[in-house]
Amino acid sequence: MTKKGLSCKAAGMESELLDAEDYASVLRATQLLSSRYLHGMTLNARMEAWAEFVADVEEGFDTMWAWEFDNDMAHRDWLHDAWPILTERVCQLRQSELDALVT
Repeated sequence: MTKKGLSCKAAGMESELLDAEDYASVLRATQLLSSRYLHGMTLNARMEAWAEFVADVEEGFDTMWAWEFDNDMAHRDWLHDAWPILTERVCQLRQSELDALVT
């Protein structure tokens, strides 16, 4: 750990550091959007949940779980609504992950 922040190595961003402002923006997005979306999930949890859902759909969506579709799509909606709240650095660091899920 450095004075500026924690390494992003776990997220595949070895050379980038997040600072207090970046972490505050993630917390702010989580808090502001928690009343609109189920659960107060973190950015990392939303990214993981969205990636899992995309992988499930690519493998063939099981209609037995159709009742969960709206809940799963809420992760995408949360990310869309959170993006303007997050700092530019957080968005830049995570954008490639989102782009990979779209293509």
